Amino acid sequence: MKIDINLSTRRYMRSNVPRLLAAALFLFAVLYSFYNFYNYSIGRKELSVYAKMSALTGKKAPVLPAGKIDAKLLEKKVDTINGIILKETFSWTELLTDLEQSVPENVSVVEIVPAFAGGRLQVKGMAKSMKDVLAFVERLGNMKRFSSAFLLKHSEEEKEGRLFFTISAVYPEGRKEGRKEGQMEGPA
Repeated sequence: MKIDINLSTRRYMRSNVPRLLAAALFLFAVLYSFYNFYNYSIGRKELSVYAKMSALTGKKAPVLPAGKIDAKLLEKKVDTINGIILKETFSWTELLTDLEQSVPENVSVVEIVPAFAGGRLQVKGMAKSMKDVLAFVERLGNMKRFSSAFLLKHSEEEKEGRLFFTISAVYPEGRKEGRKEGQMEGPA
């Protein structure tokens, strides 16, 4: 059995529902227009008062009423936003390319942990000998983008002859540790 839905039938055309719906929407639009006009006129009066104050005092009056701004709260918000920007603009490709160029033959990188705000980077990995680990630290220190590379800790697993290590470095080199967290120096 086939069902046809035809909204142009006489029964639908005689219905008052579409007309009532259109009338309600029109009434809402008219009322909302009056509300907008009322708010516009109030705002215009406030602006004229500020303009008169400005003309009388000779000083430029603020457009909006000045309130107390909590500088510490504002600074925290700015630091949070800067931290988000640092995370979003961090180039993993450049970091991985730089690490690839500095890793010796007998060293495997297991984990990379960047601290975006401070510019510090921790590299965890495995090596066959302490000589390989120290060569890795030296290569990182000699790289253009890394600075302050040093061995944080190491532990030797006796069964398999593997050495686990953690190296810390500043990446990229343009960041300074002495700066406040979340702030960076400009381009080099």
